[in-house]
Amino acid sequence: MKMNRFLLLVGFAAGLACAACSEYSNKIKGDLNGDGHLTQADITLLSNWIASGSTDADGDINGDGKVDGSDLEALRNMVCRSNGGSMDAPIKGQCCLTNSDGSICCDSNFDGDFNDCVIDKDCQEDADCDVLNCPAFCTSEGKCRCTGMCDSDDDCYALNCPAFCNGNGECECKIFCETDIDCGFIEHCPSICGDEGYCVCQGDDCLGEGERFMGGDKHCCAGLTAVDDAEYNAGECYFFDCACFVCAYCENGECGPGENPCNCPADCGECIPGDTRPYACPDGSNVSWCECDEHHAWQCIISPENQCATQCHAVGDHFMDYEGDQVCCAGLTKADDCVPDVVNGEVTCACFDCPCFVCVECGDDVCGQAENSCNCPADCPVPECTEGATLPCNCMNNLVEDPACWMCDANGTWMPIEYAADPCNCLYSAGCREGYVCEADTGQCQLDCRLVNCDPGTNCVDYCGDFQVCHPDTGLCVGDCRLLDFACPQGQRCDEQSGICLADCLGEGGKFEDFDQEGKCCDGLVAVPDYFPENGQCIGPNCPCFVCTRCGTDEGVCSLGENRCNCPGDCVGAVNCEADKCETVSGDYAISGDCPGVPADGDPFTMYRISQEGCGLAFHDLLETLLGPSGCIDDHVIFTARRCSGAVTVTGVSRTMYFTCPFPNADNGNDTCRVFLDDMID
Repeated sequence: MKMNRFLLLVGFAAGLACAACSEYSNKIKGDLNGDGHLTQADITLLSNWIASGSTDADGDINGDGKVDGSDLEALRNMVCRSNGGSMDAPIKGQCCLTNSDGSICCDSNFDGDFNDCVIDKDCQEDADCDVLNCPAFCTSEGKCRCTGMCDSDDDCYALNCPAFCNGNGECECKIFCETDIDCGFIEHCPSICGDEGYCVCQGDDCLGEGERFMGGDKHCCAGLTAVDDAEYNAGECYFFDCACFVCAYCENGECGPGENPCNCPADCGECIPGDTRPYACPDGSNVSWCECDEHHAWQCIISPENQCATQCHAVGDHFMDYEGDQVCCAGLTKADDCVPDVVNGEVTCACFDCPCFVCVECGDDVCGQAENSCNCPADCPVPECTEGATLPCNCMNNLVEDPACWMCDANGTWMPIEYAADPCNCLYSAGCREGYVCEADTGQCQLDCRLVNCDPGTNCVDYCGDFQVCHPDTGLCVGDCRLLDFACPQGQRCDEQSGICLADCLGEGGKFEDFDQEGKCCDGLVAVPDYFPENGQCIGPNCPCFVCTRCGTDEGVCSLGENRCNCPGDCVGAVNCEADKCETVSGDYAISGDCPGVPADGDPFTMYRISQEGCGLAFHDLLETLLGPSGCIDDHVIFTARRCSGAVTVTGVSRTMYFTCPFPNADNGNDTCRVFLDDMID
């Protein structure tokens, strides 16, 4: 049984080595047929895999370790997005988009052809149609239609011309003419007499070739087509989150102003001649992969990774070298990728059945990264088998130190060490070496993406791959939740700035119970104690309870969740006092406390005046220095111009006041100091 357990460990190590020797790793996620594009063919292939029970790792689109219907849903979402549509809106569960005329067009075949179009909005009056992304009206049949679309001739009343509803459901003006004068009465679109002998819009209101506009009542001049105002960059299309268009002569055989491969592939092809697409080599460098030819088509090298051979391999790199032209960086040795094995209690070497190599710092008298007794016996000699001696595992996991996998028994025989968990898992070992971080789900040490040439929280396609970002806290590549709707687990939200899943935060007025206030409130909000006024006093629950507010951040506005007890600076203030009721505190007071300027040991014989008008207070002499020139009392709570907060206590005819004032590096060890006032009436 022990030997079987060992064989499992050796098989595990061999699997790691094979993974390290992968021939090609820059495949587009979801491109299952390897044609370099996300298409309906990839969806069909994944459907067949799921039907046949395949567990091909390429089919695990959402990374949950399974190949099932959720991966198919994720792939459909990706293909739809790549074609410019959405599975979420306007019709959830279908790949659709909303055109400038308000029509909803869907692509049921995921082939990029959004030809299934419909407008289906019930209405009673024109105002009901304002939700459409076009100037719209309510038809006689109670359906919204964009201006210029119709069900019958009656729907064309809005056009200032003799119009009828044609077979395409569009209002058509056929005003025959001989000169431009014949078209002068058309007010909604200054018109001229067209080449075909009827009036066409052509004037100050129409937009020329290459001119851009956003929805509304703008239109392109005769002969031009309004196409999506998409941005093209090196083979990638970026569509703006708006109803934005550009006027172009699309489908005239020339890629003219305003046109590009994104909005008019009929004229511009799939790319612009001269554009290139790089391939990211394992060491982080880029080599050429695809180039756009004169026919606007990508011409790609079948195996771009072979060009990375001119780059040297770093220490610990495992690789295959069929041609014999790959090298290790200066100072490193290109060693056979073999690992120690134990057979019948004796140490031997096991090598993989491939031209596999590893780069090691052999010859420095240190058994370092990726070195072992097989690939560098000079640095890692096999220890003598004396009772209690150990041999390390062959983890190939970039650990600080490989754990022991064999121990010599009293008979001088190497025996496998039994572990309850995988000893090579970085969670159960000494951890990952410098520059690597532990991925909890797999137990593998991954290169810290924060050290790669990309900013944390931004798209790191060159290293992390498509649809991923570098997590600024963990250094691991994670799904960009802005692109993958299913990426965030329950209880987390997608941060639109970084693409990172963050714990849900509480909005203004939200309450929580926890001593740790960090991260509980959303950005811009401050956690204050959940105190509230009652019968002239400030009370609160017997717990570490807080409420998220804008206390101190919105220029003295008493906002949701704030009151005179938990945010006197906003809700009491120091000027323009508008308290509904307040205690009368005017009079003379003796001063004590630990704020700078307070007389040492107090001075009961010197009194300082507070004057009061309504609920507004004025402090005089030393009190002005300590508390500021003015203040406000709201019931029993006081706030001063120097941002001191306090309360008045009334006992019979005697009044005392206790203030806490901001004072960094105060003698009491806090960031505040105290002032106590007593009218000395017993």
